[in-house]
Amino acid sequence: MTAVALGVAVVLGGCVTQPTGGTTGSPTPTRSTRSTPSTPSTPAATATLPLPGPQTNPVSRNSLQTGGDLTLAVSQLVDDWNPWNVSPFALPDALDAMLPRLFIRAADGTLAWDATWLASEPAVTYGRRTDLPTPPSPSSPSSPASPSGTRATPPPSGPMTVVYNLAAAAVWSDGTPLTAADFRATWAACAADPGPGCADRGFAQITGVSEGQTPQQVIVDYDSPYPDWANTFARGPLRDGTITADRWVSPSAHAGAYSGPFRFASLIGNTLTLQRNPLWWGNPPLLDRLKFTVIEDLSLAYLTHTIDGFWTTDPNLASQLSQVAGQGQRRGPGADGRYLAFNCSSGPLADTAVRQAVAATLDRGALAASDLAGWAWTGPPLNSPLWLTGQPEFTNLAAGKAADAAALLDAAGWLAGTDGVRTRSGTTLAWDFVVPTGDALAENEALGLRVQLAAIGIRLNLKYADAPELADALVDGGMTATTWHHTTALAAAEKYVTGNPLGYSSAAVDDLARRAAAAPDAATQTALLATLAETVWRDAPVIPLYDVPDTLLIRTTLANYGPDGLGTTLWENVGWTR
Repeated sequence: MTAVALGVAVVLGGCVTQPTGGTTGSPTPTRSTRSTPSTPSTPAATATLPLPGPQTNPVSRNSLQTGGDLTLAVSQLVDDWNPWNVSPFALPDALDAMLPRLFIRAADGTLAWDATWLASEPAVTYGRRTDLPTPPSPSSPSSPASPSGTRATPPPSGPMTVVYNLAAAAVWSDGTPLTAADFRATWAACAADPGPGCADRGFAQITGVSEGQTPQQVIVDYDSPYPDWANTFARGPLRDGTITADRWVSPSAHAGAYSGPFRFASLIGNTLTLQRNPLWWGNPPLLDRLKFTVIEDLSLAYLTHTIDGFWTTDPNLASQLSQVAGQGQRRGPGADGRYLAFNCSSGPLADTAVRQAVAATLDRGALAASDLAGWAWTGPPLNSPLWLTGQPEFTNLAAGKAADAAALLDAAGWLAGTDGVRTRSGTTLAWDFVVPTGDALAENEALGLRVQLAAIGIRLNLKYADAPELADALVDGGMTATTWHHTTALAAAEKYVTGNPLGYSSAAVDDLARRAAAAPDAATQTALLATLAETVWRDAPVIPLYDVPDTLLIRTTLANYGPDGLGTTLWENVGWTR
């Protein structure tokens, strides 16, 4: 599931922590990019596939029709088909259906290895390896009921080896088998000159990739345990010999660079068509074709069945069209969070107490309700800077931690003036909220926040700028708003270390991030990241607002597609009910 996000993902950071006493965008993107989001450190011990979320209309593929097309309207077509230039955490649907996947994510982000691509569960061992597991024989079942064995308990230090046994039938779209050479080429390219396709995947932790007893056995070596190892090749490798930074205007000249249940068929005018991949070895795709088209009059196209559905951010349009017989609205959490971000390096917000006072007085529920006015959406505030609400590692950091904003400002020396605005040593407690020109959402948040902050003696000014980057937005301003696309918690933690665009600096956060990256096991890493999240929450370089919901208008008979949190779309299982 993917669509073109209107919001821009940003690198989050923070502010200089004082002793006590830009990117912006819509949080409800028109989807043409779909994330492959945050990864738990230890995948499931079997290949049992996680169930899709309830907003996908989950139906067993055995109960669905074989055949038919799915036509989706998108705001723009794919303009670069090179996987190196696209984050695997934000793949357009067309690329998502054409690229490998070694692991499948459930809606909450938990992982299970994919028996379509892997002949057995990846084997993880610790210490200097002396031999390799025997690859499964061609007759060995490749099913959810066939795990390869029990995972060893990782030691606190020492080398780590992960062995992948690829499915013998797994081939690229030109018929060439996937091999260890593809994994080695991907690691070498990402280690030497990381492109967007490498980001947040941990390639720097790898010390070597080699071929095992067969070309389909892949050995990945690490100097020390790396709990997040499954994330690195969750979306598989790139094709050896095709890895460049060039823009590919069409996939037709690069057929061997893809591998999935669908392949490119045509691009005619404003319509892109994928068709079943005849070399696909997994469950046969139920649909004959996937079509993506750019259409101006969505209402007419939807009502006349010229299109089957589209992702939308327009509540009025969604309300009108979802009332039509046979048409429905699917709405649920996505992989984005909405945040307020502060300039922590200069001005009043360099004072931790001021940021804490803003966090204490802020009615995040009111801001969310105003942002999402018109939608039937009442999700709770987002209460973690690292995890989305539905993830198993999520902890509600706001529980039982209410503070008195006025008392914080009084203690910091910011005293109420005759006009109601606080001052300290002749300086007025005021700053700019930078609103990207044309960003109605950020403007709405700024107006609502201005009223809330006035109640505790803070004056907020609105300053408009032409869609600046996050760091640029805060150079002359005090704060802005942003939509943050979640990848992994470890990557999110790194974005708060010293040197980030917001100027936040904390020795404790730096140390916790370093230790989490070097943690020997998932439990230790999660515990360190949880402490880091608590520290960031307390220091308030950003204030999380809410989990961003996604909305799909679609014919009600389509199954296994829709808002699925952090989940993976199994394109071969998308189809029409009988």
